Amino acid sequence: LGGAAQLVADVPLSGSFDLYGGVGFTAQGSGPVRGVECTPVRAHGFVALEWRPSRSFSLVADTNAASRLVENIDSYPGLHWIVNVTGRLDLGERTRLDLGFTENLMSQLTTTDFAFYLGLSVRP
Repeated sequence: LGGAAQLVADVPLSGSFDLYGGVGFTAQGSGPVRGVECTPVRAHGFVALEWRPSRSFSLVADTNAASRLVENIDSYPGLHWIVNVTGRLDLGERTRLDLGFTENLMSQLTTTDFAFYLGLSVRP
């Protein structure tokens, strides 16, 4: 059993800029999974800045961090912290294309060190 909670804020800075932020936690039941003991409660937070230079295109830069995930592996880092930069292009009323990259700012053992990503979103 487990759960999560998050508090998020959106602050309009001007007509084309928005600032987002949030803090939260995840919680799960005790007991190892295949010998790995996860932390029962894990904190996380993020800050993001979105710039919309046009009606159909935006750029988003965000950073997020989370506390320790694994308890019984001493060499597993205690903090993950990454940066994402994404370009978003609306292809239609319900379709969006995302292209961006992720960069790990802390230990390369916790998350991807560097990655490009491409996403296509279609809303019903």
